[in-house]
Amino acid sequence: GKHSSLVGQTLGQSEMRKKYRVSLIALTRSGEVISNPGVDLVFKPGDVLVLAGEKKDIEVVERLVKEY
Repeated sequence: GKHSSLVGQTLGQSEMRKKYRVSLIALTRSGEVISNPGVDLVFKPGDVLVLAGEKKDIEVVERLVKEY
């Protein structure tokens, strides 16, 4: 969501893999697919994330992403 706690953070700052045991495989931004994003990628509103990990861990990240 627009007010997600991830917006404005880099992938590295989010510590997604370390904190949530989830890997960002790709994301879609304005119709463009960015595969295997680097740690310097900055999350923006409207990004659609493609995640890999255990279902329960992905659900935690989904809640973070959808925060308002």
